[in-house]
This record gives sequence, C-alpha cells and structure tokens, in this order.
Amino acid sequence: MLKSTYIALVAALTASLLAPGVADAQDDAKASGGFKIGVVDFRYLLTAYNKRKTEYDKLQKEVDDLQKGIDGIANEVEKLKGQYDAQVDKMSSTERRALEEKIEGLAADFRAELAKRQRLVDRKEKQVVETLITDIRAVVEEIAVTENYHLILDANSPNPPRGGVLYYSKTLDITPKVEARLNKTP
Repeated sequence: MLKSTYIALVAALTASLLAPGVADAQDDAKASGGFKIGVVDFRYLLTAYNKRKTEYDKLQKEVDDLQKGIDGIANEVEKLKGQYDAQVDKMSSTERRALEEKIEGLAADFRAELAKRQRLVDRKEKQVVETLITDIRAVVEEIAVTENYHLILDANSPNPPRGGVLYYSKTLDITPKVEARLNKTP
C-alpha cells in the first residue's frame, strides 16, 4: 500500500514538473500539424554526390601535375646515385664527399618539396570536403524548411547512441527555458 502511494506521488510530481514543457511542445506540434523528423545518411551522400567525383578528378589532375615536378627531383637524385655507385672506386675522398653532400642535399630538397606538396594537396582536399559538406547541409536545410521538418538526424553520426543533429526547427529549442530555470529567472 505504501509502495503504490509512493509511486503515485512520484508520478504526479513528475507529471507536474514536465507538464508545462510537454504542453508547450504539444501546442507547438498542434500548431504545426505535428512534429516531422527525418534521417539522412550523410556518409552516403558524401560519396553519392556527383560534385564529389568532379572535384576529386580536378584534385587528382593537380596532384598529377605536382607529381611531375617532384619526379624531376627524384630522377636527379637517382641519376647522381648511379654516378656515385659507378665511379666511387675512381673518386678521391674529396670528390666522393662532395658528391655525397650533393646527393644528400638533393634528397633533403626532395623530402622538403614532397612534404610541402603533400600539405598543399591535404589543404585542397579539405577545402573540397568542406564545400561538399556545405552543399549537403544547405540542401538538407532547404528540404527541412520547405517540407516542415522539425528535426533531421544523421544516420551514421559517431555520436551516441546514433545520429547527430543536422537541422532542427527553432520550435524545438528549449534552451531559453532551461537557462531561465538554471538561473532561476521567471
């Protein structure tokens, strides 16, 4: 008997605490015709978006052009190594040291240029991905607004339990209410 009275009291208290928020949400839902929630597979869209292939093809052409430039340095290093190997026995220690320093210098230049070009490619790839993400988000928001969605989740987000928020209607935002209760302002 005491246990059921306690449960009823907790249920009534919980309902009274949640009732204002629930009533507001229900009023908003009635006014908008109900809540509409959608799910988007963002990872799939990134791979299926035709602009991705076009942009990556352009990027690959730039990478190929950059590679041609770096191949020249690599060929020069290989050529000098071949000369060194072929003539090492015939060189004086001074000539040998000079050629070794030249090879080491060119190899260092090659590594530095390779790292520089890799950073450039990485930066350009990041720009491509950011452009694709911006495009996809814009379309998600456009569909959400025109079709009266209140919430759009990403089906493959690593956020637990599953699905990050891609779009939400401002009618779902209870931040001001939470802030008011936290700060105890009416």
